[in-house]
Amino acid sequence: MAMSEDKNPPLSEEVEFDAVDLEKQPKRVRKAEAKPPTRKKSTPAKKTFSKVEKNIARGTKKKLLPLPFEVAKKKPFKGRKMVKPDFKGIEKKDPRKRNFSRKPTFNPEMTEKACSGKEGPFLLQVFQAATIDPNFTQGFHHYPGRIPLQMAKLLLEHFGQKGRLFDPFMGSGTILLEGLLAGMKVAGNDLNPIASVITRERCRWLSLRNARRVWTEVEELRQGIEKENLGKHRVHHLHAESLQNLYPPHLLVEMLHWMERINQLPDPAVRESLRAVFSSLIYRFTPEEDAVRRQSRVGRGQFGRAMGERTKELIEAQTELSDHIRLIENPQLSQEDILKLEHDPPLEADLILTRPPFPGNGKQMLSQKLLLKWLNLPIKPFEEGQLGIGTDFQKKNWTPRFRKLMLNLRRASVSGGRCIMLFEDWLDRGKKVDALNFVRRFSGSEGWKMTASASRPLQHYPRGEEDFGRTGKQEHLVLLRC
Repeated sequence: MAMSEDKNPPLSEEVEFDAVDLEKQPKRVRKAEAKPPTRKKSTPAKKTFSKVEKNIARGTKKKLLPLPFEVAKKKPFKGRKMVKPDFKGIEKKDPRKRNFSRKPTFNPEMTEKACSGKEGPFLLQVFQAATIDPNFTQGFHHYPGRIPLQMAKLLLEHFGQKGRLFDPFMGSGTILLEGLLAGMKVAGNDLNPIASVITRERCRWLSLRNARRVWTEVEELRQGIEKENLGKHRVHHLHAESLQNLYPPHLLVEMLHWMERINQLPDPAVRESLRAVFSSLIYRFTPEEDAVRRQSRVGRGQFGRAMGERTKELIEAQTELSDHIRLIENPQLSQEDILKLEHDPPLEADLILTRPPFPGNGKQMLSQKLLLKWLNLPIKPFEEGQLGIGTDFQKKNWTPRFRKLMLNLRRASVSGGRCIMLFEDWLDRGKKVDALNFVRRFSGSEGWKMTASASRPLQHYPRGEEDFGRTGKQEHLVLLRC
């Protein structure tokens, strides 16, 4: 009986196995014993996105900052009803809403002798149009010798069609932006490299996401420069020696650091935007020659704060611009000498609207050398090819250049295309040169016909009657057809 009890142990007792016993068992038994207990599969939770994750730039892990003007535009809500803000006293106008009159005013004192041709009376009214406030990005950058905004707007509304607009001397892009707003395809050219930097930004629209990218970069640069000891890091700039005599030491060091860090940004679109913003502040922070040696009123960090404010104004205007030119083709920009410019394939512009340089007004462009130095842009080609300076003051040297200009403009136009120019009289060896007669004579030899014109005296010229006779110095608006 005892032997039988040893062979069949009771079920309640635990059986222990050593390694030898495990080896003797079948594999299916070992797998069944080693299998963990089954558990119910849990359903994966739905992925939720926070506001911070939505503001992460694609391809990067950088968190984008909210736009300051986007937060300011939010209106307060209480439950389901919108709470309207209460205004006490006189209601203030919203500066973002530009209200202006497109109807030109006409001065009856101007006689009919001041205009000619069928479109002459309209050109005369354009001269007398009331000044309007800059809209969108039109007031972003100061540029000498630009056409008045109200003139460009009225001329494009009257002569502009759904064709191609060309400005061979685009400057800061005033005419090109108005062409985009009118729904036209636009093309521009200018020998000055600064013109391409400014025009590209003024004619660019931004989505809210790209605007946040620009705002995030400028804020990170500003905070980093304010916290860092700028004297420990030496900045290498090509024109640092020529610039050091124009600025106080602390301001020069801060501006050099800003320029260096902007050029090191990896995103080319953000880099070009901040370069344009930097160039718009150069004249504002450049003191007069006699004020450099005196104590500077510009404190440390003031230039950085100005960069932030200027960037905010630019990207806010560019986001508003997206609702108007988003579906229009981007501008075609070039940086060539107009006397040597040849489009292949031909440009075929339906309308050319420009204010070309003429003898005397080229002096205004000499101040652009300071901007070229700061942005490290080539200066020599601009100085050598700039029209209206140097020997251009003499009629014998200006005439062949003007004829070559009109020939190239005719090649860039379609058959029957129009060309509108704004000119001023100038002096040649102390004698007055009537720009209207000059254009009529030498543009006709290159295939252009003057169909209308309008003239008005320039009131701001101090020595008008002494230098230009009884009529004084005049400016002329000329309409040509090829």
